[in-house]
Amino acid sequence: MNFVFLDAWHRYLPREGGHLVTVRGGGGRSHLVRVVARRLAADGVPVAVAAAGNVTEAGFVACPFFELVAGGGARPERIRVVSDGDPAGQSAEGMDRLGAALTDHVLIHEAVGATAADLPRHVSLAITVTGLSDVGRAPTEAATGAEPPPKAWLTAGDPAPVWSWDGVVAFLAAAAPGGRRPVPHVAALMEVEACADGIGLFACVERIMTDLAIPLVTLGSASDEGMHLRTACAQPDEEAS
Repeated sequence: MNFVFLDAWHRYLPREGGHLVTVRGGGGRSHLVRVVARRLAADGVPVAVAAAGNVTEAGFVACPFFELVAGGGARPERIRVVSDGDPAGQSAEGMDRLGAALTDHVLIHEAVGATAADLPRHVSLAITVTGLSDVGRAPTEAATGAEPPPKAWLTAGDPAPVWSWDGVVAFLAAAAPGGRRPVPHVAALMEVEACADGIGLFACVERIMTDLAIPLVTLGSASDEGMHLRTACAQPDEEAS
């Protein structure tokens, strides 16, 4: 196993104002956005979350998502839920405008899609999320945010194609940030509690790190106590135990 787990899953999150983090994909995306916002706020970082809702004053949008994010012991005054009035609430262009206006905040942008076109120009970090609850069966939109998923992401099955570990890797490869400017990219595999194939899971993590050159993979599982996250970090071969 050529990776280790970080002592704190969130070490890769930016903690200075002016950074823009895009969380995209499906299968636990909204849950991860909430946890990221709470974590940063608990660390004293002003956070703005881009979400859709009802238009209020100053062209910003407030929505019930605020109540979800502000719970869990985080200081509510450190979290704002905003939008620039875009109908979807979170266009890439709108996030660039908001980032320029909220330079003292870390802006968390929740994008429904998972392509390079979904990324704002000034994104600091892209986190691509996929859920594992559909592994081994016909996928739903929740796994990737795409409906229907491209055939290239599926594996032949009986009676219909299924979502597999190959599909997880293919989806993350297709979602890799493009363009001339390198964008740090983290893969987030959520719904781990629904996955019975532990060997396949850890083999998939290694493939993500080696085949896709994504060095950080966050694993998320839900329980009665809430969301539990761990982040695996790739090790160079000479350091691997």
